[in-house]
Amino acid sequence: MNILFLINHAGKGGSEKYVYVLSSYLNNKNNKIFFIYNEDGNLVEKMKSLGAVTDQVEMKNPFDKKAVSYIKDFCELKQIDIIHTQFQRETYIALQVKKQLPNLKVINTSHMITEDKFYKKILNKIMVKNIDGVISVCTKNKEVLIENGYPEDKIKVIFNGVPYRPYAHNIKNSTLRSEFKIGTDEFVFVTAARLSPEKGIDFLLESAKVLTTLTNKKFKLLIVGDGDEEEKLKEIVNNDDALKECVIFTGFRTDIENILMGSDCFVNSSETEALSFAILEALAKALPVIATKVGGTSDIINEENRNGVLVRYGGKVAMAKAMERFMTDEKIYLECSQNAIDSVKNHFSIDKICEETYNFYKEVKGENIL
Repeated sequence: MNILFLINHAGKGGSEKYVYVLSSYLNNKNNKIFFIYNEDGNLVEKMKSLGAVTDQVEMKNPFDKKAVSYIKDFCELKQIDIIHTQFQRETYIALQVKKQLPNLKVINTSHMITEDKFYKKILNKIMVKNIDGVISVCTKNKEVLIENGYPEDKIKVIFNGVPYRPYAHNIKNSTLRSEFKIGTDEFVFVTAARLSPEKGIDFLLESAKVLTTLTNKKFKLLIVGDGDEEEKLKEIVNNDDALKECVIFTGFRTDIENILMGSDCFVNSSETEALSFAILEALAKALPVIATKVGGTSDIINEENRNGVLVRYGGKVAMAKAMERFMTDEKIYLECSQNAIDSVKNHFSIDKICEETYNFYKEVKGENIL
């Protein structure tokens, strides 16, 4: 198959990671990968490393006629079978291309849980009625997509995934603690996120402040990432003596596996979330997870998987108590650590997820699935 991934911004977020991982899998299945983007970013070079044919096309808005014309010609020239989009702008553009190339298939993966306004719901019903398939990364996302006007019979839930391999957590396998001068007796919480309002890092800092009043045990909170709120968050920490002792900003890191290996517990404090790659990556390193009960997080952390704890967003005392419990209850900690690995193996293995997606491609094209 000739598959074109169409995206607005080729940055370094979860959707970009999704495109790269899926492209790697498809490439190994002898498919031809193409990649068109609007705004440049880290993903471009990564896609080129896979041998993908890349092109930059300005997409000013969802109804950019010039972009539609260019991509239509590109699809004809390269004999594209499927356009796989990630967000609404590219999806609308791809569907306008499809009107001119009836044999072309369009699939969209929905990464965000956002209820559209009334006029957008009407527009969705008009625009996406001829879409060939929609991948929802979590159960909650599917519910919202239906509310937003997407055809229910075209939606398939396929979770995000990460590589699985048997793993026994050992902080000695990481250089993290020596780099930041963290003692082996200190408990390390870590979060990895874009530093923007919806990620709730200010709420996490409030929870850490409460935790300092609940325990005398030493701990560190690592905040991995960068973004618009970085300076504001650093100022909060610098103005609080208790937080200055325990919070470390690492900035954006490319060695996330090394960071996770040196940590003890992952915390996700988001106000809104679909299905977090960061949580899955932490589970794959046998880290128990404390997360806010939002979006698709309960598809990952639940009574069946028993790999962490969910708390209400904004509940800083509940968050702090959950953190304190993992610091002090070794039995619960070890149980969740083992279950973390098992849940990745059983539900979120990248091989399983990519195979499901590839089979969805075949289903959309009317091919037999072996």
